[in-house]
Amino acid sequence: LLEFWVCTASYLVLPVLCLAAVVAVRVQRRWQAFSYSGLTVVYFDGVCKFCNGFVLFLIRFDSRGKLRFGTIQEHAEELERRGAPTDLSTVVVVQGSSYFTHTTAVLRAVALLDFPWCLLASVAAVVPRPLRDLCYRHLGKWRYTLFGRTEEKTCTCQSVAVRARFL
Repeated sequence: LLEFWVCTASYLVLPVLCLAAVVAVRVQRRWQAFSYSGLTVVYFDGVCKFCNGFVLFLIRFDSRGKLRFGTIQEHAEELERRGAPTDLSTVVVVQGSSYFTHTTAVLRAVALLDFPWCLLASVAAVVPRPLRDLCYRHLGKWRYTLFGRTEEKTCTCQSVAVRARFL
């Protein structure tokens, strides 16, 4: 009986190690792709309470101050000039001359946060984008119903230092 378990375990070790190595390589590649050293601007729906909560989360865990923020409503012309979407269905992250939407935008922003969030973004990036974006669009469809709207078109931040991070 002992020989059976040793033999079975030895057959399972190699595939598990190979799978772990493949996942580790993909996570490392995503980590490198998402780490960006320049200015990153997160454009969000200013009247969405869920989006405002996401921005507050980003501010809380961005101790290095790498992220800047702006509402899509106030910066629609800037986004149009870049060719980025101006509808309120997605967060838009601008890094240099590139822009990102949906879950890629969220993961790019989260990848710049403090540990453990940056690691979580790299691990989540292993999930195929069509599947991630399907979940994102479904949440986006119901966000006003689930979380509500605010009257102001900007994030409700109190601190002067935090307000300085808004465009």
